Amino acid sequence: MNRYGQTFTFLLIVSCFLLGAGKANGQTFYDPFEGTGDIGGATETQGTTNNGWTTHRNSKAGIIPIVEGSLRYAGLQEPIGNKVLLPGDNANVSRDVSVALNLAAGTTVVYYAALVEVIDRTQLSATTFDYFMHLGSSSTTHQARLGIKSVNARNNFRLSIQNSTGGSPDQTEFPMDLAFGTTYLVVVKYDFGAAGNSVATLWVNPTDVGGAEPAGGVANSSGTAKPASIAIVSLRNGINTPKAHIDEVRVGTTWAAVTPAALVTSAGQAAAPGAFMVYPNPAVNGQPLQFAFPEHVASQPNLNLSVWAVDGRLVFEASGDREDVQKLLNTNMANISNGLFIIKVQAGKELFQAKVIKK
Repeated sequence: MNRYGQTFTFLLIVSCFLLGAGKANGQTFYDPFEGTGDIGGATETQGTTNNGWTTHRNSKAGIIPIVEGSLRYAGLQEPIGNKVLLPGDNANVSRDVSVALNLAAGTTVVYYAALVEVIDRTQLSATTFDYFMHLGSSSTTHQARLGIKSVNARNNFRLSIQNSTGGSPDQTEFPMDLAFGTTYLVVVKYDFGAAGNSVATLWVNPTDVGGAEPAGGVANSSGTAKPASIAIVSLRNGINTPKAHIDEVRVGTTWAAVTPAALVTSAGQAAAPGAFMVYPNPAVNGQPLQFAFPEHVASQPNLNLSVWAVDGRLVFEASGDREDVQKLLNTNMANISNGLFIIKVQAGKELFQAKVIKK
């Protein structure tokens, strides 16, 4: 096959940022829901997998669909792909889905984060929290449970956190009335390494993203059961779980890993679209990809190209002028598997980035 003969479909979101910024270390899972259809499949039985998520509990054929569009949160890295809909219809959709995590042996602190938009009060209890997202040591043992109930005569809702099971566990409520139809950044930390009970901590709309863990979370240590490790992250449909959009699901071992900050220019402003471009989009009929740079960058004789997987793995790197790195990009992209990649080009003190989905 000609090295440019493979057809690519790309979704690109471009930005320019300070040297040294980028994907935080410690991120082990990221799903922007760039697929189509559903997650977890459409059968009535458990064990089916679709778009990376496996149904681990189910008795109905209803699905968790991937729906068009993304959720956004100011200051957080720009989203890509789509979002999923928890239907809030347990009578027809009782499906619980999970993704296996590849955490290093000995990990005892795990964070997860998601953008959550609760659409309305459908199915929510006014008295009892029910959990709709969690970590797990297995598909049947659930930790760091994110709960929800309606408040203020069901005109608002609140979130809660529960660390684990065992003993007499309860939920710790986050003291903020939240609005339906609004996107919130939700971050949960689960620490099961210290002596005594494990501790789960919840933040809603933290102002500090991309750096050190901030204050302002609420913690729960009521459950006495303690896992040896964490194996999955899950979305759950229960009797009182919400009708909600979920997006930008991340799991990692640091705060920064699950709250990557929006990329900025050296002037401290969000990068202007078009400052850096990879085209054509989509690439069809074997057309090679090309770069477009600001004029002062395009003529530089030495550009440093690197392509990264979203798990932080370096896929390949090369150096040269614009023509050289374009050729090397096409050669290497033709030989790698489909997936989400980050293209970085360093030009002197400027670093340009494009997120790329190869399908």
